[in-house]
Amino acid sequence: MQKFLSAVWSVLVKPVSFWKEFSSGGLYGNDDVLRDYAAPLVGVVQIVKFPLIGVPRPAMIYGVVNFVLDVAVLYLLVGVFGALAGDEPDGASPLRASVLPCFALTPFWLAEPLFFIDRWGAFIACGALLHVLVVVNAGIGVLRSGREPLAAKRYYPLQAVTALSLLLGFILMSGVMRILNV
Repeated sequence: MQKFLSAVWSVLVKPVSFWKEFSSGGLYGNDDVLRDYAAPLVGVVQIVKFPLIGVPRPAMIYGVVNFVLDVAVLYLLVGVFGALAGDEPDGASPLRASVLPCFALTPFWLAEPLFFIDRWGAFIACGALLHVLVVVNAGIGVLRSGREPLAAKRYYPLQAVTALSLLLGFILMSGVMRILNV
């Protein structure tokens, strides 16, 4: 639990030092980050939303739909990042392009319970999206300095795909909230 909370704090507050520590094999260096970090974080955020919604049935439906949306966006980004980065060399560091979204989406996931605030939800989502782009930028910077196969020309498409995926996810979440009258 301490490792999990430490990773969340590091990603949010000091992303550059987090990516450097991660690339050197530190925090979550040898673990399956999809299973050990991303899925539990998304699950905990969904559970936090239950008391905020208040009505059990819509809360459960929204939680399940939202979990599926979050995981779908995560897997989409993992695939895109992995494809744009190219082949991983033998003995590559733990920080690979395909791992970036697992940690970089943390600010967006943690801000999701605040998306319920009427007009402010969109502003909170935009702020979380900007924070995600900062974390992705820090991770890509560490990747590029470590001579990983992430070319500079692929930097902007990765940022654009991340932003568009999260924007689409937010729009779908907002639609589900309106359908369920949450």
